[in-house]
Amino acid sequence: MKIHVYIAKNHPVSRRKAEQRVEEGRITVDGVVAHRGQVIQGDEVVKMDDEVIAAKQVDQRLLILNKPVGYVSSHVDQGSVPSVMQLLPKLSEGRWMLVGRLDIATSGLLLVSNDGQLVQKLAHPSSGYERIYIVRVSGLLTDGEINRLKKGLEFEEGRVAFKHITPLRKKSSGRNHWYRVSLSQGRYRMIRRMFAELDMEVSRLKRIQFGPFILADRLKEGTFDEVDQQWLARILK
Repeated sequence: MKIHVYIAKNHPVSRRKAEQRVEEGRITVDGVVAHRGQVIQGDEVVKMDDEVIAAKQVDQRLLILNKPVGYVSSHVDQGSVPSVMQLLPKLSEGRWMLVGRLDIATSGLLLVSNDGQLVQKLAHPSSGYERIYIVRVSGLLTDGEINRLKKGLEFEEGRVAFKHITPLRKKSSGRNHWYRVSLSQGRYRMIRRMFAELDMEVSRLKRIQFGPFILADRLKEGTFDEVDQQWLARILK
């Protein structure tokens, strides 16, 4: 959210006066003087003069959304394309934030929280959380191609490899074949790009697990489950 909105939500001043404080150079974010229109996540140290403006405490929530194909992982619709935010319950305070992204053609598990610190903790590479997908491709991988995907392919971002890749069925008729794959980090369209390096097209892609969070079979597309806070506290330890 914008800095003046954050101040008005968490301090007894209007948005207009909050903007004035920013323009006067009286607001700092993590020790740096804020500028008008600056966007913050809500977990920074915000000060007005020497007074810390702490975010009001709201109950932490974490949802597992079964994202359908055709929705963007964004806070706003993109033209005629709907946002996943339309599928979430309304919040009386704060806003929903996404733990990573799934592209418009990818379905499955998407974590959503109202807690910025939790979002950063879950998404950060240091968490070591494995992302597991099922993928349908046009063609059958040879043993050599599977080994290439496991050893890694070179991209602009660096070398990327599947931690695991296994066929879902030992025998499959037709041109399309399903595989279960996993990555240790989420990168934009990386699974599609890896198969494209082998001249294979991904026709279906669904995330079924993110670290300890598993997409339940009973969870229909477009619906969500709320993660139990006691269970989450044990996981985060």
